Amino acid sequence: MKQYKIKVLWLRNNIAIAVDRLIGDSLFPMTYYYFWPRTDAWEQLKIELDSQPGLFAKDKVVILNQVTRIIDYWQENKKSVFPNLSELQSHFPDLICSGCY
Repeated sequence: MKQYKIKVLWLRNNIAIAVDRLIGDSLFPMTYYYFWPRTDAWEQLKIELDSQPGLFAKDKVVILNQVTRIIDYWQENKKSVFPNLSELQSHFPDLICSGCY
């Protein structure tokens, strides 16, 4: 997952998830932010990742599995408006937390 970063916006009633590609020291958006559970963010990310040229199937599986784990973690901890960022980072080292509201 070193080539990809998952970005989240942690909200009380939703979690927004997007995927960026890491090239050198720069991040380039691969997907829009999708809000779970407002929409089926996992399915929307899958559709966008399917349309990405040059994205290997194994990388897509790793990304989507990580998204599943992040959504599960959010569901278990959504009562926490401000998650413990060091704990979040220890569970998901490739995650970028864009904000907590």
